[in-house]
Amino acid sequence: AEVSLRFLYSASIQQVVRSLALALDWTSGLPLPRSGECLPADLVDGWSPVQVLREGGESIVRVTLRCTRAQPLPGGREAFALLGLGLLSDPELLPQVIQEERDAVDVYGTAQCTRR
Repeated sequence: AEVSLRFLYSASIQQVVRSLALALDWTSGLPLPRSGECLPADLVDGWSPVQVLREGGESIVRVTLRCTRAQPLPGGREAFALLGLGLLSDPELLPQVIQEERDAVDVYGTAQCTRR
């Protein structure tokens, strides 16, 4: 299954986006291909699980998670915690998160970001 998420990009979350890209690198948890093995066409074409795109005059981060039986949680808890921080950085999503998590303690903490 493939799941895509989007949030606004700003310079203040540059390091979060970079760390998320490293955590979700396609090689994370996968064996390196051996000589003569083929790679999926999208990887050869430069597919990346984390992309910064320009849409409607805004910079958008698009994160694509490919969940498989072998790897149901791509990037592990670290990636999900970073993804939670990225979602909080989006001024359009933040009010919704504040409303939904008004009783939560330590909204920016690892446990909350991972849960989000």
